Amino acid sequence: MDRTNPEYKGPFNQIWNSARLFTPADTAIQTPNSDTLYSFIGADLRSEPLVLTVPAIEKGRYFSVQLIDYYTFNFDYIGTRTTGNGGGSFLLAGPGCYLINSPMLPQLKRDPDGGLTLIVQNESPGKDKEANWLPAPKGPFSIIMRLYWPKQEATEGKWTPPPLKKVE
Repeated sequence: MDRTNPEYKGPFNQIWNSARLFTPADTAIQTPNSDTLYSFIGADLRSEPLVLTVPAIEKGRYFSVQLIDYYTFNFDYIGTRTTGNGGGSFLLAGPGCYLINSPMLPQLKRDPDGGLTLIVQNESPGKDKEANWLPAPKGPFSIIMRLYWPKQEATEGKWTPPPLKKVE
């Protein structure tokens, strides 16, 4: 990336916000609106996913977060028409990344005690267990647990993560 280019907006994985309206001279957007402020993020998802948190937007206002590739193919949207104005946290994950996120939770089958058992393996565990299956690649892979807004026990090193059990 050429940091000296006038269209350079900032490093990867950091949001850049414009405090001015764009004109036809701005070429980062093919056809910029004359009444819209823009923000950009170049999301590098090769090593790990990102979480984009959008605040609630007042009713009657319109917003859109356009998710596009570098060929300007729109592959998804976050905004008034798709996710509503209530705000939320949205996981941005690259290809081959298998994750559990909040929208998936209602579809997972809970254990009798209310907990969740996740099955992480390459092949299907069977139709009856696929709701809790995270397909994994063949061979070695990594599992990363993130604690968002952790409780004090975790920040003080007193919390023990749940164990992983290898099923034979």
